[in-house]
Amino acid sequence: MAAVVLLAVGAVRLWSPDVSAAQDDPGQAPKTTSAEGGAAGAAPGGGPSPTTRAGRASDRPSPAASERGTPPKPKPGDPKPGTSPPKPAPKRVDLGPGRFSAYCQHLGWEWVEYRASPTPGAYCVMRKGQTMLLTTAQRDRGCQWRYNDPRARHYWKGKSNYCYTTR
Repeated sequence: MAAVVLLAVGAVRLWSPDVSAAQDDPGQAPKTTSAEGGAAGAAPGGGPSPTTRAGRASDRPSPAASERGTPPKPKPGDPKPGTSPPKPAPKRVDLGPGRFSAYCQHLGWEWVEYRASPTPGAYCVMRKGQTMLLTTAQRDRGCQWRYNDPRARHYWKGKSNYCYTTR
């Protein structure tokens, strides 16, 4: 078992006339040489001696890796560089009632009202009886104009105009 450990850590046994002569003498332990050429004896526990372990090439960074300047490989689960953590979902915040009368006047009409006929919805009305049904986009623009928020949107609360935004 100790011989397997020696081979696994990189110690190499060199066969030379000096080593084979040492084997002929049973009182003398065979000499081992590390992969870098330094002679070292086996440690008492059967593993490589401390000088052999410190001299291994695998313990030092290779000059090619340090010259390249490559970053270490990321571990699985690490966030990618340049990415931020996920943001929480936007929340809906009520801004208040639509009150599009001022927006209708801004468009050149007189006031806004909810009507059930000819179709339910918000209308800008002239005193002479003309009506203009506000489209969804116009109602959204009315909320944006009133609350000075580009993300403001219109919604119905019963038969009333209300505005909300997302934050």
